[in-house]
Amino acid sequence: MGSYVLVVFVRRLAEGAVFERSAWPLHATLLRFDTREGAGTVASRVGPALAGVGSFAAEVGAEAGFGRDGGVPVSLLDPDSGLASLHGELLEAFVGHATLPGAQHTRSGYRPHVSHTAGRPRRGDRLLVDHVALIDMRPDGDPSRRRVAAVWPLVPAGT
Repeated sequence: MGSYVLVVFVRRLAEGAVFERSAWPLHATLLRFDTREGAGTVASRVGPALAGVGSFAAEVGAEAGFGRDGGVPVSLLDPDSGLASLHGELLEAFVGHATLPGAQHTRSGYRPHVSHTAGRPRRGDRLLVDHVALIDMRPDGDPSRRRVAAVWPLVPAGT
C-alpha cells in the first residue's frame, strides 16, 4: 500500500526532489492518505480536482501545539483563505479510493497549518498557495525518505 501526502511547500520543490523523513521543508499539509493505487493513478485523481483552482495567499496566524500532548509546534493558517476548500476538493477525489484520515483531520476538523520543521513562519507572513505537491512517503519502499512525485502549479486568479 502506498502512503502519500498532498502539500503546499513554503518554497516550492521540483518533481523528483528527495528529502529525509526527519528533514521536511516547511509546508502546509492538505491531505494525507494511504491507497493501493500507484503514484501515477493517484496523480490522475489530483489533476482534475485542481481544475480551475487559482493561486491565493494564506496569512500565518497564531502558534499552536498539535498532537495528543500538544507537543508538535505549528503556525495556524487563515482557514478562510481557500485552504479548507482546496482540502475538501482533494478529499473528495479520494473518497472510496484511499484510506483517509478521521473526522478530526478532515472537513470541519481540518486545521490549516505549517508544522515547524526547518524553521517557522512568522505571524502575519503570507503563504503563497501557487502549487500542490504529491509526496510519496515511502519511495522505493524506503520509509526514511520522501520524494516529490508530482507538482501541479496553480494559475494566478483572474488569468
